[in-house]
Amino acid sequence: MRIERLGPDARRGARRLRAIVAALPLEELPAGWLITIAGMLAFGVAAALIDKCSSWDLRNYHYYNAYRFWQGGENRDVLAAHIQTYLNPLPDLPFYWLNGILPGRALAFLLGALQGINFGLLYALARRVLRGGAAIALGLAAIGMIGAGSIGEIGSTFYDYLSAMGAFVSLLMMLCPPERGETNRPGLLWAFACGLPIGLATGAKLTAAPYAAAFVVTYFVFRRGNPGALIQAAACACGAAVGTLSIGGYWMAHLWAATGDPLFPFFGGLFPGGELAGAPSRDNRFLPRSLAEWLLYPLVVTFIPGRSAEVEWRDYRLLLMFLLAAVPLWRGWRLGRRRGGEFGGVEPRVFGALSLFVGLSYLGWLGLFSIWRYALPLEMLSPLIIVMWVRALPLPEAARNGAAIGLLVAVTVTVRPPDWGRVPWGPWREPFVEASIPATGPGPTLVLLAGHQATAWLIPFFPEAARFVRISSDTLSRRYLRLPFFETSIDANLRQHRDDLRVLITTEEEEERDVVLRSAEDDLAQWGLAVEPGSCIAIAGNLAINGPPQLCRVRRMARR
Repeated sequence: MRIERLGPDARRGARRLRAIVAALPLEELPAGWLITIAGMLAFGVAAALIDKCSSWDLRNYHYYNAYRFWQGGENRDVLAAHIQTYLNPLPDLPFYWLNGILPGRALAFLLGALQGINFGLLYALARRVLRGGAAIALGLAAIGMIGAGSIGEIGSTFYDYLSAMGAFVSLLMMLCPPERGETNRPGLLWAFACGLPIGLATGAKLTAAPYAAAFVVTYFVFRRGNPGALIQAAACACGAAVGTLSIGGYWMAHLWAATGDPLFPFFGGLFPGGELAGAPSRDNRFLPRSLAEWLLYPLVVTFIPGRSAEVEWRDYRLLLMFLLAAVPLWRGWRLGRRRGGEFGGVEPRVFGALSLFVGLSYLGWLGLFSIWRYALPLEMLSPLIIVMWVRALPLPEAARNGAAIGLLVAVTVTVRPPDWGRVPWGPWREPFVEASIPATGPGPTLVLLAGHQATAWLIPFFPEAARFVRISSDTLSRRYLRLPFFETSIDANLRQHRDDLRVLITTEEEEERDVVLRSAEDDLAQWGLAVEPGSCIAIAGNLAINGPPQLCRVRRMARR
């Protein structure tokens, strides 16, 4: 539309906007930065426009843990957010702070923009690895960003995209080293810096640990044959360790002092001593259950998606990489023994390094978690890896290119992202997380939490004097509640409290309120408690999935 056809005010605004754009030094801005900004804007806008993420993890601990840490409530509540109460709250602090400042959609935009940084990183990796045109790299980056896990996490607080970001930055730094010595101070500092991003990602979320370990080994193999490769790999490992401790070190020290285990509740038994050391270990529901599953897990989870996630999803890219893994094992080994040359347009060292990183990362993910969300770095990297491996096949160039395009189109159009729970947005200025708690008794209130539902997100909106004690939980956390450490704490809270006593319940998925209430009554009866009939009051909150949470009065009775 021509500016002359607009009204006077619109014309002035359009001319001002044109002048601002013309003044921007876009010609001096590298294409990679422009693409990164475009990715941030695209994912930020998407996060602000689609329904708000209201995942179980957000309603359980992402908001509550930051509140608990910031308000100094470490010794006030008992397993309010199930066993996830003990996860590192530091990465969730920015979300908690900004929730009190920004409108919800603005905060969602920032979450989406943070995820969108990976678009530019994938583009830069594709340009470096394939050394092709910008259009090819742009297409691979776009396909990498629209996998099932990536779409499902738009505007969420899962932060698995931070694990991907750390891995991609470290890989880029490894593949694009500056001209400097191998073992002198600048060279070792660069090796240290290469390990730092993936270390920071691991400190923010321990589920990135397999990628950190895989990267350090990959760095050594990539530098092998150069003077001081082992020393540089050691410097890289130090960078990863420093990055991990800079974000996770404080919380590890706190856990060690509080439980005797710096990794609690993961990997129970590694650290003897302390009241909770050696407690039941991590969630192993999704690990392979047989030798066949260990060997064919990508095939299993692709066609039985419930084996690697709590919700349904579909994405064939992990299976496709698995089927193509014979290419780097065979052709890559032969090429690695040559000197010079290329393989499908990819440098031998780069081909081997990326293949090794993907393979080791997959094995680490499979052995530790086998949860689809935690494989997000592999999902996002998969288009580049698929093209790299297909181009290494001993086929005519036209056949290889056609096969790569066909496979990528197939995996893209068949994607079905998971639904982790979303709710409609409220008014523009409404915060991302908000609730209104009905008035309780005149004295301090003890609120009991029953069942496997996520209710801890409501706790920050209760009066400051209220305390919260979980009396029952899901299968994973129930094992911890039976430990003497927690049973004693629950019993002491119930015996000492003489004021207002309530139970907080909520419905999820398609559960009926009366079914949840009956389950809560069974849990309460174990402690000699019962819900007062007709005493339940609805709580207004903007993250509720299936009906408002209920706050019910509790009375004491004979204990079973």
